[in-house]
Amino acid sequence: MTSIGQDSTPKSWPCRTVYLTSYLVGVVLLAAYSAALISFLAVKGTLMPFETLHDMLGDETYNLNVPSGIEHSFFRVSSFQFSKSILKM
Repeated sequence: MTSIGQDSTPKSWPCRTVYLTSYLVGVVLLAAYSAALISFLAVKGTLMPFETLHDMLGDETYNLNVPSGIEHSFFRVSSFQFSKSILKM
């Protein structure tokens, strides 16, 4: 193994494993940081068509699909008018 900046090269395998592991972790962290920075700089921002579920219900162009099952029965037996209006969509 090369030991740039080191006075001595580790001779034991456990010590070499620690060096190799720390090197690989550093490379992965650098790649993750670079990817996050590039994606932050590349995307200007997204504009969502609605912010809340109330806004989605007010806009008639979107549908909320609820599969039949426990979730569907939750909306059916709910005492809240808002939950029942979601079911009517």
